[in-house]
Amino acid sequence: MNKLGKPSASYSVTLRLKIKNLPGMLGKITSRIGEVGGDIGAIDIAGFDKDNIIRDVTVNVRDEHHGEDLVKQIENIGDVQVINVSDRTFLMHLGGKIRVT
Repeated sequence: MNKLGKPSASYSVTLRLKIKNLPGMLGKITSRIGEVGGDIGAIDIAGFDKDNIIRDVTVNVRDEHHGEDLVKQIENIGDVQVINVSDRTFLMHLGGKIRVT
């Protein structure tokens, strides 16, 4: 892990990934996350068909720059497409969980 600090749940990103349905693909993704110093919080299946699995992978990172680097590294894995990236603040706004009065 990079010596610049530990990943924190206070800054997490959720990546929606379209992954080719092949043996070993999830392992490639989780290994890459570990290589760049990310800390996996959750992995959920959001959908699938005969050729692909859509997974939401939540990763704790150090800061915004670390999150951007993580996304670039995941995009470089063959047979993986990053569909969407959301951070914790954005997700809290969904469904009106944060109100401004």
